[in-house]
Amino acid sequence: MKKTILALSVAGLGLVGCGGDNQTVNKPAAAPELYFAYPADTPVMANGQQLFTSTVPVSAPIFLRFTDRITTPEDELANTLSLKDSQGNAVPLGAATLTAGDKGLAVRPLEPLSPRQVYTLTADGLEVAGQAVTLTSDGIVFKTEPAVKGPLLSQAEDIDFRIARFIPLDDHRYPATDLSVLRVQFTEPVKASTLVYGDTFSLRDSSGELVPAEVYLRGHRLTIDPDDYLDPSQTYSIEVTDGIESEILGAKLTVPAEAPWTFQPLDTRSPNGERQFAAQKAATNPGEVALSGAEFNTVNLQSQLLGEENPTTASGVVFAELGYIPKFEREGKSVPLAISRGSLMTGSSVEVNVAGAVPAGFESDAVSVRFISDANGFLIPNPYTNAEDAPRLVELFIDMALNTENPTANAAFAQQMLHVQLVGTAIVENGTLTIEAVGVIEPDVMGVDKASGLISFRLEGFRFETDAPTQEQFADQEAPFVKSWSPAAAEVDKLLPGDPLAVFFSEPLLPSTVTSSSVTLYPVDNPNEPTPVSLTLNGSALSVAPHSPLEGGREYRLSLSGSITDIAGNALTPTEKMFTRPRTNQDNPSNQSPVVLTSLPGYPCAKVNVPANPEAGNQGRCAGGKNTDDLLPIHTHPGQQPIIVRFSQIMKSDSIIADDTVRMDEFKDGTWQAFTDFVVETSPQELKIIPNDRWQSGTHYRYRLESGQDGIRSVANLPLQTQVLSQSIRTPVRTFGGPAMENYFVGGPENPGVLTPLRNLPTADINSDFQITNPEQKVQPGESGTYAAIENSGQVRYKPGSVDSTLVDNANIGCRVGQTCEQEKFIYMTAMLDVAVIGQPDDQGRVPVKLYPSVLYTSELDVNVSISDLVAWLVGKHHSIKTGPMLMRMRYEGEQRNELISGYLFTNGEGVLTFETELDLYMDAPYLKPEIPLTELDHNMRSFPINNLKLSGPVTFLDDGRMQIVQRNTATVDLPNIVIDGNTLGGLGNILGLGPRTSLALTIPEQQLYLNYISPSTQP
Repeated sequence: MKKTILALSVAGLGLVGCGGDNQTVNKPAAAPELYFAYPADTPVMANGQQLFTSTVPVSAPIFLRFTDRITTPEDELANTLSLKDSQGNAVPLGAATLTAGDKGLAVRPLEPLSPRQVYTLTADGLEVAGQAVTLTSDGIVFKTEPAVKGPLLSQAEDIDFRIARFIPLDDHRYPATDLSVLRVQFTEPVKASTLVYGDTFSLRDSSGELVPAEVYLRGHRLTIDPDDYLDPSQTYSIEVTDGIESEILGAKLTVPAEAPWTFQPLDTRSPNGERQFAAQKAATNPGEVALSGAEFNTVNLQSQLLGEENPTTASGVVFAELGYIPKFEREGKSVPLAISRGSLMTGSSVEVNVAGAVPAGFESDAVSVRFISDANGFLIPNPYTNAEDAPRLVELFIDMALNTENPTANAAFAQQMLHVQLVGTAIVENGTLTIEAVGVIEPDVMGVDKASGLISFRLEGFRFETDAPTQEQFADQEAPFVKSWSPAAAEVDKLLPGDPLAVFFSEPLLPSTVTSSSVTLYPVDNPNEPTPVSLTLNGSALSVAPHSPLEGGREYRLSLSGSITDIAGNALTPTEKMFTRPRTNQDNPSNQSPVVLTSLPGYPCAKVNVPANPEAGNQGRCAGGKNTDDLLPIHTHPGQQPIIVRFSQIMKSDSIIADDTVRMDEFKDGTWQAFTDFVVETSPQELKIIPNDRWQSGTHYRYRLESGQDGIRSVANLPLQTQVLSQSIRTPVRTFGGPAMENYFVGGPENPGVLTPLRNLPTADINSDFQITNPEQKVQPGESGTYAAIENSGQVRYKPGSVDSTLVDNANIGCRVGQTCEQEKFIYMTAMLDVAVIGQPDDQGRVPVKLYPSVLYTSELDVNVSISDLVAWLVGKHHSIKTGPMLMRMRYEGEQRNELISGYLFTNGEGVLTFETELDLYMDAPYLKPEIPLTELDHNMRSFPINNLKLSGPVTFLDDGRMQIVQRNTATVDLPNIVIDGNTLGGLGNILGLGPRTSLALTIPEQQLYLNYISPSTQP
């Protein structure tokens, strides 16, 4: 490998200079060999066990590069490769393609790999230059990252909570140097509040002083980025305590006997004490990265929500500092390099399409990738081949933050990603160092999806020193500013009481400047008492989470001080944001128990008529409904997905207890048996049941939410109301509980859809007590004085002439017959909805969406009737019949009523992103008690069918990145034959000649059922 070393030394010593020899892989070894693999062969042996120096994302592709041309036909390549997990299970591979003039190949597993799993890639029958080749003696062995969510075991790299690895490892391959940034990977995600730099985690110098540094933590990964070079004359220690806790069950960190760890960094300077910097530019000429076959400097994001093709092409200049090559070569160590904190690569605009097919109505504009810490890398002797002109391998570890110019896209994609690993080759071309590297990022998308982005970089040096720019030319001198925030003034009613605030900046902030003194939230009427909050910085996105829900009707000020800076130290102009949460008469109502709005999987009601054997395929009917109601199906639930239950009100978290108020069973050997391998996580209006391991495919499960005095309760201490329906007149008291709510499901494979939990916001019923009470606001007149439905309301009118009765001669909604009261003809809804974007567009270009049926609760209607003059003298002329709170129960689709509801996303004729669906509903008024003197009356507003309700409306995106879906009825909705009937008393029947039976019809005018759905915050 002498030629490679010499060429790199020349390039490294001069860095930019006056030309030089090319170094290419053009002299085959005695036999063709592998010289590059991604994922890299990463295990090292320690105490007889494999220790992996890095892990790769589960969506990683496979790239191989050889010293000569592959002669196996392209359509046979995949058959020559074998990928197996640690249990020996084969992983199906897709079709392979040739790259780099047939000297390389690219192939992807047909499905994402499993997290925290060891895989081995081998070749059998693969030919290069007509000769059979193998990869390495035991194959390419690598390990995948643990998951960031899902079953607990998938989130844990090992059985105990400990430090899994340090980067650098301080060995010959990954030496610790004065350039080093300390990167630490834990076996489990870390509870952020327990990792305190200088307390539970410290990097200290020889005198025990804490090293000044920036600290980044996300999930399993921690970065300690010293503010200055480490001192080669000192011995540093890494100290940890068991005060660090895991997000999984709060486990304490295992501190091994060898802690604290110590190291003395190597001096990377030349013998005369100089540091060597090289400007590296992203290649601007067209071409393909030889390792991947992708175009130079592209990142192609793929996800179920975005589709397959979302490339951005990056440009920019970074400044690499390279260790003195001869010194490290003499010591047999990899050559270190670093790219300074604040370096910027700028990508081209990406048009955002849903499922890659339907335009979302905006694009990203310029995409910024900012290095938030010093990136560290190593030039490593090629471990795969002894060919003297084979390039060195390069490994880079980067902490980066994503931003976009467009505020909406910025909020949807803004985030930081730690320890992004790029693997590639370093080669000298035209006298300059050229680096090609590939890697994979997995950014979050809009808070509901995860993308996979293949990075294919080519960085080139400058041939002549006079051509190279200086670092000063690329210094960041622009101050950060707020691009968008939530709740913005116009969106203040689109957050739930316990939601965090989110602020999106123009660029990532320096973590040490974002503190409880630089970010404060306080009520305007009491500025001396700041509201306690938790701060989470995610690159350029800041989450401000109040420790308790903010008060309705109170004005708050969010203050961002001028001590906040960006990565380069540019200060934010002091900024203040004011907002007031909507007012209500009672933030936590005492007159209405909480209800379940969505239950995934299952249906949000207590059940009756449940078969003893779940293999019957149904889980009975909603308790209190008719015995002719649809049987509710038992659906499969993805093995890695938690159970998610969402409530109408803020819940008392200490009333939600695993194996107590939340119980589970599994069906084994013909009987239900207790299942306890799960944990429960709560947020103000939600609970999640997360299995320790995935739900087993084909196994039946049920989960039970307990109600009553010892069950789940709201913060107002009211029991969960599990049964609202009744076939008799319900008492108007709505603070009771009910039987346990059970839901059944079958464990299944991963769901191909993107689950999106939607909220019906804004709503006039602020506190979800199913009534509008001052200061809550009903519909207000428009400029013309007319009244129209507002978000999450519906206008309901009496259909003139529809009364059929000898008792009643006319009707009106909201006030007496003959009076005008347009404001009173509306119902107001409390609801949530789970939907999943499924699969590819159909032949009409529509993206399929599935809706999980749920229940919409509404406020009451006041139905006024006038009595026939024949008997009005006896019972009175005008009577008000209040419906009480009502329900609209969404029904399953299909002949057997066992299929999810279909919807579609598409671009309408005006070019607007649109969602449409069609619902069948049951409408129920369990509290309706029609009362007219001398009668005993009942009604048929139980399981009242509303069929073929067509809804359609635009889909837009807020500046804070959330999606908003409007749904309105496309035609008038008729509710015919609403019947009140019963018995007459005291001779009234003799006067009427017939009974009191009355039927009438109500209508919802076209466009006057107005549902407004909001997706969750993009920030965790």
